[in-house]
Order: sequence, then C-alpha cells, then structure tokens
Amino acid sequence: MPARAYTLFVSLSRTVRFAAATASSALRMHRTHLRELLRDADIAYAIGPAIQSRKLTFAETRDALIALAVPRAAGIAGVVTSNYAQPAHPLS
Repeated sequence: MPARAYTLFVSLSRTVRFAAATASSALRMHRTHLRELLRDADIAYAIGPAIQSRKLTFAETRDALIALAVPRAAGIAGVVTSNYAQPAHPLS
C-alpha cells in the first residue's frame, strides 16, 4: 500500500472511531435522560392520588419532595399539581 493511501486510510479510520465514540456518548446521554423522565413519571403517578385528595399546592408538594430528597422535585411537583395531571372526564 502506498504511503499516501495508508495515511488516508489511517485518517479515515480515526475519524470513524471518533464518530462512533461521539454517537455512543450521545446515546448514553439520551438513555440517561429517558431513565430520569421515566423515574419522574413513576413518582408522579405514585403520589398523584395522595396529592390530589389532600389538595396540596405546588409549593407544598415541592417542599415535601425536597424533604424526602427526591431528585428533580420541582418538576415532579409541577406535573402532579398541574391541570394536565387531572383528567377532565374520568374514564371510570
């Protein structure tokens, strides 16, 4: 293999390895974000009935979640206390 072709081959293989590593790290980031969202949804689903039955406000819910050391407490409290969390027409 001529020296110039070899240099081009090495350069391309490094570029491909770098692109694969970058894609791999991006995929890991997306998986981590998805796991966090699913965890938040699980927590919101579990505490939703208790929050709604006691008619807790956003601030009360957020403070309770912070006291329990729940990560992303404000986001979860926002989901649980929003109007979107309460269906307008119950299915049952």
